[in-house]
Amino acid sequence: MVDVFVPKGKVEFPPICPMCLKPGPSTRVTVSDKHGDISCEVAYCNQCADKIGWHDLVWYGPAVRVREVSNTSMVFQFKSARYAQGFLEINPAAFQPNRGWRWLRLKPWLKKLLILLLKFAVVYFLYLGIVLPFAHAAVAEIVPWIGIPFSLAVVYVWAQLRTRQK
Repeated sequence: MVDVFVPKGKVEFPPICPMCLKPGPSTRVTVSDKHGDISCEVAYCNQCADKIGWHDLVWYGPAVRVREVSNTSMVFQFKSARYAQGFLEINPAAFQPNRGWRWLRLKPWLKKLLILLLKFAVVYFLYLGIVLPFAHAAVAEIVPWIGIPFSLAVVYVWAQLRTRQK
């Protein structure tokens, strides 16, 4: 579902059916908000207009809904992103809300693994930044390799201490 904000006033709809996206819709269907305060007529093709309603115990709702109404604007909800794009092109004052960053929904084990790797990287680079400058030239080549098990041990102890606190 695609939400589009539009200021109150004259609203135009693209000349395609919002359900099947075929050009030249001819049947007008009235859509309104849930309170019935605002209503608009949206053109559907004959086949899709006949489908709206209950058929074989399945509800085929309209592909365009008035989701919200405020004093200054309305929010339309479209099933088709292509139809929403056409609506945005016809109505220059319409806009899509900015949803901001959408964080990835990771599986818990993957999230824990990424956090563990991040902790390891932080500890390892801290180790390199603290130990490497003071290392003797003779052992400077092996110091980074020693840092790997050291960092793993620090992260392991860190995780053990956190689980004991819980």
